[in-house]
Amino acid sequence: MQKIINRSSLLWLTCLVFSLTVRAQKGKPAYQSTHSYSNGSTFLCVNDDSSYTPMRTLIVYKDGPLYNITMAGNKVLDLSVNGRTIPPDSFYVYDAMIKKLNEQIKKDRIQAKLDQEQAIKDQGQAILDHEQAMRDQAQAMRDQAQAMRDQEQAGRDKIQAEMDKVQAQREKIQAERDRSEAEEGSREAKEEAERDRVEAERDRIEARRDKVQAERDQEQAKRDKIQAEEDEAIFKSIIREVVKDGLAPDEKSVTSLYFDKDELIVNGKKPSDELQKKYRAKFLIRPGYSISYRR
Repeated sequence: MQKIINRSSLLWLTCLVFSLTVRAQKGKPAYQSTHSYSNGSTFLCVNDDSSYTPMRTLIVYKDGPLYNITMAGNKVLDLSVNGRTIPPDSFYVYDAMIKKLNEQIKKDRIQAKLDQEQAIKDQGQAILDHEQAMRDQAQAMRDQAQAMRDQEQAGRDKIQAEMDKVQAQREKIQAERDRSEAEEGSREAKEEAERDRVEAERDRIEARRDKVQAERDQEQAKRDKIQAEEDEAIFKSIIREVVKDGLAPDEKSVTSLYFDKDELIVNGKKPSDELQKKYRAKFLIRPGYSISYRR
């Protein structure tokens, strides 16, 4: 398992070559874990080999001189400085430096473990966030469908209300006729009946207009529903195409997307002009069409 304690790769190749050389001389497999860091002119590379009991640690340390150290626990087995082998009876000269290195290595291992645990937590949270986003999107689609059904029902209710209004006007006209017949011969009654007739005719015309408008509203609701379904299908096609073109490793990785007649931006990045032209030619289905998505 490889643990990266710092991002720098300065002198890492030197550390790796030394590690493999020592292991080749001993006739055993390469070290099982490596971590390193660099800070200006200081470099530290640590290899842990758990095939030994106790585990052995190979250290390449540069802070002016270049130190190569092999340890078992806190005991120094081999030590060289700038390629010069140090005899065991002189190891004590470097006790302070080795103690400092051991403390740094201990801190680095603790931090590496914490970083790994945090990375696992972050990955789990990312999965939960994605699943919640998918649930929210599905709910939004269900809400949109319900809104369309409600709009259609409202249109039907409006038509029924206008029909009831027309029927009420008819009944009113009939009542006025009955009154007019009862008061036959009365000019005032005849004039009132005429006014009622004119008013009833106006109401009939208005009711017809309202009915036509209600039918238009219903048709518009159907067109809006069809358009919404088409837009959803195009959005999914664009996501698949984005993955196919290598703009994202998979569909779950697409966290934001903007597309219109001028540009395509995926996860905050703008693809090449060639891909821009491809997407405009393939997915711009009508003037003013655009998609803005963010998870």
